[in-house]
Amino acid sequence: MVDMRVNKSAYKKLESLEEYAGQELEDKLYAIANDAVRITLTSTSNKGNIGAVDSGAYLESFSFALGAGRPRRRVYKGNSKSFDPAQYAFKNLLSDIKRVDLMSSTRITLRNGSPYARKVEYNYGYRIFAKLRRKHG
Repeated sequence: MVDMRVNKSAYKKLESLEEYAGQELEDKLYAIANDAVRITLTSTSNKGNIGAVDSGAYLESFSFALGAGRPRRRVYKGNSKSFDPAQYAFKNLLSDIKRVDLMSSTRITLRNGSPYARKVEYNYGYRIFAKLRRKHG
């Protein structure tokens, strides 16, 4: 039989490393959320239009998700528009980050559930996710 003792300082170091890793992961998610909003507001389309924001539905449809589930989906009909889609979108993404147990999660995904997401990304050429992937991997 082998008997092994681990002193308390080793446990404290492990706790400290876990805390540090959790903070680093949260900081990375904040940066991705911030860049998702910023890139959406500043990207140029195939036709030279700046900002992929019309009604705000695309911007407000970003969400962080674990595995399967329904993505956030915002639709505005007619002339209705969001008052401040950038602030609302960022607030939603921060709320998603706070809701997730980062240390027990193996995968978290940024997605956009807007019915216009494919058009914004490919047809109009904003390529927001490609830019985010290039920057954050």
